[in-house]
Amino acid sequence: PLHVFDAFDDYVYDARWSPVHPSVFASVDGTGRLALWNLNQDIELPAQSVTSGRALNKLAWDRPGRRIAAGGADGSVYIYDVGDLSTPRPDDHAKFTRVVAELAN
Repeated sequence: PLHVFDAFDDYVYDARWSPVHPSVFASVDGTGRLALWNLNQDIELPAQSVTSGRALNKLAWDRPGRRIAAGGADGSVYIYDVGDLSTPRPDDHAKFTRVVAELAN
C-alpha cells in the first residue's frame, strides 16, 4: 500500500473517493463516524468528521460531490451536505500528484 490510515476506533465499513475531487475521500465506521479526508491538506487526520451515534456501514456520493448518503446499522440513511469541501481548486490535481509521489517514496 502507498499509505495506511489508522485514525479509526472501530471497523471501517466503507470508503469512497469523491467523484469530483482527486484528493478527497469519505469513510464510515462502526462508531458512527463519517470522516471526510482531503489528502492535499493532511494524510493523518480527516479534514472534517461527524458522528451519527450509530454504526455506519455504507456510503455513497451524489454525482456533483456535494452530498453523501450513509447507511446506518439501525436501518436509517443519513444525508450529509459537504458543501464546497469536495469542490476542487485548479491546482488540486497537481498537488495530489505530488502527494502520491511522496507517498510512493
